[in-house]
Amino acid sequence: MKNAQNLFIALTFLLLIIACASRMPPTGGPKDTAAPLILSSIPDSAGTNFRGQILTFTFNEFVEMKDAGAGIFVSPPVKIPPEATLSGKTLKLKFEESFDTNTTYQINLSKSIADLTEGNLLKDQAFVFSTGKIIDSLQFSGVVTDGFSNQPVKDVLVMLYATPNDSLPLKELPRYFSRSGEGGKFTISNIKQGKYKSFALLDGNKNYLFDQAEEKIGFIENEIEINKEINDYNNFRIFQNPSTVQKLLRKKLTQPATISLRYAKQVDTWRINWLSPSEGLPVYMEEYKGKDSLVAALGKSELDSIVFISEVISDGVIKFDTIKFEPNKLKKIGNKRSGNNKTNADTLIKISNNLELGKLRLGDTLFIKGQAPFARINRDKIIVKVDGKIVDIQVPDIQSGKAIKSIPMPNLTFAEKETNLLFIPNAIEDIYGRKNDTVKIAFKPFEIDDLGTFSLAVKLDSTSTPLVLELLNKEGKILNTKSCINNDTLFFDKLIPGNYSARIILDENNNQKWDTGNYFQKIQPEKMIFYKEEITIRPSWDLELIINN
Repeated sequence: MKNAQNLFIALTFLLLIIACASRMPPTGGPKDTAAPLILSSIPDSAGTNFRGQILTFTFNEFVEMKDAGAGIFVSPPVKIPPEATLSGKTLKLKFEESFDTNTTYQINLSKSIADLTEGNLLKDQAFVFSTGKIIDSLQFSGVVTDGFSNQPVKDVLVMLYATPNDSLPLKELPRYFSRSGEGGKFTISNIKQGKYKSFALLDGNKNYLFDQAEEKIGFIENEIEINKEINDYNNFRIFQNPSTVQKLLRKKLTQPATISLRYAKQVDTWRINWLSPSEGLPVYMEEYKGKDSLVAALGKSELDSIVFISEVISDGVIKFDTIKFEPNKLKKIGNKRSGNNKTNADTLIKISNNLELGKLRLGDTLFIKGQAPFARINRDKIIVKVDGKIVDIQVPDIQSGKAIKSIPMPNLTFAEKETNLLFIPNAIEDIYGRKNDTVKIAFKPFEIDDLGTFSLAVKLDSTSTPLVLELLNKEGKILNTKSCINNDTLFFDKLIPGNYSARIILDENNNQKWDTGNYFQKIQPEKMIFYKEEITIRPSWDLELIINN
């Protein structure tokens, strides 16, 4: 009995020791929302004349390191990231290379250090020290926006270089940097007085270099002289630079068998050369000339894999890419299937149209749309009645090898009365053998009082640049484009009630479209001015608006 009591006491004592040693969050009471604090450091915050290669930070509580310290930022950047080790409340950063002499450094730990109990991140503040006698105190601040949309962009790298060289962002690390936050705002602090080249970079691979085709860049043409306490109002408009070399950026296969390829440059000619199966599959290409995104539907395939060579020609240069997909690994859409059972999604076409509010504007053409390219149409199974009388229809033939997903009904272009369409089963078949069930479509033309009108007066700051005004629907689709000059008034009529937006392109090269910038030619993206509010069109209303800077 005594041995049992001694064993019980020993076990109880051991459990108490384990409980006390475990760093567990306290139970009960209010949730801890306080961020960890740095109690001490080596060197001291704002310390000078530092000569070591190891930085030490001690926090007021136990902390953890996120993403193995990948979010620890050092400015000016170092070629080799520091080795970060965490022990309890102490973080050590060991640097392989020596710090530059007479230089002020910033260390930001906020994205990598959080308290152990609730995961509260360290406050976003820089730790500053100097290898010289003074702490540099000048600043460079401003805003980063997208060159096309004018919207602010966060997490963009803003960089300063002390030497005037156009290849800087491609080959060298910046002298100073920061990242844009909410509202696209940025501030680089602790800068030494001098002249700098400045760039903004949406750094896709986080290596501080402009070295990927899809990275966006912005630049200020002239050197920036930083010689006062605050240097602000520096704005960058970032853009995707036109690629000089053709390159396949992305490839994708979606169900049932649609190929999507994204290239760095626009394509003039595209061919698919089959390797497996050697006899190939039917290919239905969507219109691709002048585009960098290519789409083609394949005849239905139950193969485990398909392999082909994508051959594109851009500016007279041929590019070959060997591409492999595995169709049978695509996730099935809709209900799970068992055995050879098929759902309606397998056998029926879903037909849609371009009617708005169940009506068609006088002079517009009715289009019948499908999810996949059409293979054939049986005109005898399409019945059209106008005001109760059957009329003939003139449906165009389907071109072989073309991805035709939209069929016009041309003789209904000027329908003036109620029109009824009846698609009898099997009237339309797509390339996967799916056919329509019974489909009924009824519509009337819009009356003039159903539609709205508005005028837009262009009142910009003094400019002689040619202008292009674009009217868009609420989905962002361009409905109308008109050329104009400053102080013109443009009219838009027969507008279906709803919400619209408008924007003006300052068309520097007078080619009737917006053009991106070119870093290597030192060309900024063309400016875009947006009407600041949503344009609401109501039936039988005339609206007068002004667009300005």
